[in-house]
Amino acid sequence: MGIQSKNGHFILTGDNTLMLGNSKVRIFKPAILAMFPCENDEDLCHRISFQTMKEVIGFAFDPSIENPFTVLKNLRDLVMIHKVWNEVTRQIEYWNSDLGDTEAIVEELCQLWPPRTPELSQNFVDLLDDFLMELNNAPANLRRGSANWNHSIGNAFDPAEAYGVDEENMRFQLGYVDGFILQIIENGFIPTGSGKEMCIYTGFH
Repeated sequence: MGIQSKNGHFILTGDNTLMLGNSKVRIFKPAILAMFPCENDEDLCHRISFQTMKEVIGFAFDPSIENPFTVLKNLRDLVMIHKVWNEVTRQIEYWNSDLGDTEAIVEELCQLWPPRTPELSQNFVDLLDDFLMELNNAPANLRRGSANWNHSIGNAFDPAEAYGVDEENMRFQLGYVDGFILQIIENGFIPTGSGKEMCIYTGFH
């Protein structure tokens, strides 16, 4: 069948084909839970959904992708954007200047690919799981929100900033970071599998 990652999100077959597992495990660090204290009717909501992040990681290792590690870094950068532009540093601003533990994880994944033994294959899929959990805990991609709404929207893009609806001109107005992220995704910054679409969820009143 293949070698499954420790949290069950990824499976590597004997010919180094990466498949997605059916696991629903999402581990939040205590510091993140303390940062976003949810009430009984609230959830921690992702701007870019957990499932979308998982699918992009899986698709990064499709034979059609020239450099999967560039895809992983691009996904990480999108998930961790805190501010589109910092006038002082003249750079995009991320939540952590060192981007957490993801840099070391991607470097180790790069050294392991393609795995040549069952032990290396296990290490590889476990690191993919670690990478996904780091993205799951990126504060810039999270906010408190209604649990009912969060469950109802599936994998749709869920704006993390305040947004508005201009009913007179029939326009939906996104915040700067949300708009920037969507524009980057539309320009192919991160690839998606055939037949996959990213929908935008909106709520008003």
